[in-house]
Amino acid sequence: MIIGIIGLPSSGKTTVFNALTGSHKHTGGFSATATEPNVAVIKVPDPRMDLLGQMHPDKRVVLATVEYLDLVGVFSESSAHSKPGAASPLAVLRQADAIAIVIRAFADDSVAHPKGSIDPLRDLRFIQSELTLADLQVVEKRMDKLEKSVARGGMSQAEKEEFATLGVCKKALEEERPLSQAPLHEADRKRLAGFCLFADKPRIIVLNIGENQIGDESVSKPLVGAGDEVIALCAKLEMEIFELDEADRKDFIKDMGIGTPASEKLIQSSYRILNLASFFTIGKDEVRAWTIHRGDPAVTAAAKVHTDMARGFIRAEVVAFDDLKTLGSMKDVKAKGRLRLEGKDYVVKDGDVIQFRFSV
Repeated sequence: MIIGIIGLPSSGKTTVFNALTGSHKHTGGFSATATEPNVAVIKVPDPRMDLLGQMHPDKRVVLATVEYLDLVGVFSESSAHSKPGAASPLAVLRQADAIAIVIRAFADDSVAHPKGSIDPLRDLRFIQSELTLADLQVVEKRMDKLEKSVARGGMSQAEKEEFATLGVCKKALEEERPLSQAPLHEADRKRLAGFCLFADKPRIIVLNIGENQIGDESVSKPLVGAGDEVIALCAKLEMEIFELDEADRKDFIKDMGIGTPASEKLIQSSYRILNLASFFTIGKDEVRAWTIHRGDPAVTAAAKVHTDMARGFIRAEVVAFDDLKTLGSMKDVKAKGRLRLEGKDYVVKDGDVIQFRFSV
């Protein structure tokens, strides 16, 4: 899972990146000087994996991961600093699975806001409009190219269908509606997949608040209902939390009334908006967490582990995590008849512990 982090200059975008990843990237003017994005891969915390690790102390525990990209220059003149031949920030952002939009809500006289004042709703609307405009440019460019096919003898049937799909997409973009609300069929959505349009990507609004705003739910209200998930965090404080020892960190989080740490908040939101789930495997040497989409069948989950497992799929031996937790061991799970044999069309549930049987 890849999440691209964007925001206006001085929104605290890189501070949010550091708070999420425990990195120590330079903050304050990063967008104005950097030429490449900050990148970090972090492990997805999951208490279920802690228990599985305790049950199998002789095996290493491998958590799922999420990759964060702190994009530079998306909404500033710094895009001109890109290295020759390097992909533009918007092109890099198109490869992300979801977008985290950092919106500034904190007041700080020492850090000027590029638009002169603190107005989260205004800033969000500006960024959304810029993303929509970028999508429109992509769609219109492709439509223009297809129209030129007429001069070369006319469009093929496939080109006509693509042109019609793009027309529906263009109308939705002009009305600033997400593509999920556009009258598109499954075939249409497959045609659009290759364009990696921002309007088709889930978004999380990360409201960067000040310490004095922690716990104040009214700060987020203007942004709620915009169609995206909204989480509020004090990035500066959360970044400092990473500098503490593990024992001190928990006490500090409790004392400050932060609740769930920023990294976990965003991961949880990401899993929700991307409709993701986790299943687990217990192998010879390791216990591992895998990420799939909710509704994926067992054969798709098998392919995540190894393509041979999907190609030679025989069956899936499935145990619900809660059953394993309650009964305490695989031996007891089997003795109580809680181990299920499922076929390739079985819809994998979040928390399933699976062993795939296959033959190639």
